[in-house]
Amino acid sequence: IIDDAIIAAVDDGARIIQFSLSCGETYAINAALQYAKSNGVIVVCASGNESVSSLPFPAKDTTVIAVGAINQQYQKAEFSNYGSNLRLVAPGVDIYGLDLSSTPWLYTTASGTSFAAPQVSGVIALMISENPHLTRDEIITIIETTAQKVGGYSYTMQVGHPNGTWNNKMGYGLVDAYAAVQAAK
Repeated sequence: IIDDAIIAAVDDGARIIQFSLSCGETYAINAALQYAKSNGVIVVCASGNESVSSLPFPAKDTTVIAVGAINQQYQKAEFSNYGSNLRLVAPGVDIYGLDLSSTPWLYTTASGTSFAAPQVSGVIALMISENPHLTRDEIITIIETTAQKVGGYSYTMQVGHPNGTWNNKMGYGLVDAYAAVQAAK
């Protein structure tokens, strides 16, 4: 189902695909992720909530933008997975939303990387709305180079991370909507 969904989204003209899930790695899903990449589509994935130093599939795939969660003090959220394929972080603790199980609907808070990753997808959508001619690689470079170095972590140049200084718990840092959209112009 996941590989078919990726292919259908690409074929229907999607520019961004958002995943807040993990699953077993298969040849079909890998091929679908490559299909998305070869068609200029960006796949954004939540990094997972097990507080381990490795990312689940598909977040661990090098073709996707894996997003971890931070708390209000700009520190890695205690539950957020991290590791060598983490690209960015976004707020993921006590995020406001609607509790659809209540009648009438009430505001509630929830936490997880599934709340962080859509913020990165939203920033990418803003970038595309500002400049629809940006390529997939240009978008990735911009969003990674404009990220804020937060949390007091040590960010260093790393092999395999060409877009500036990086940290295994924070990736390139906190997504910066304003700076990314300005650079997209």
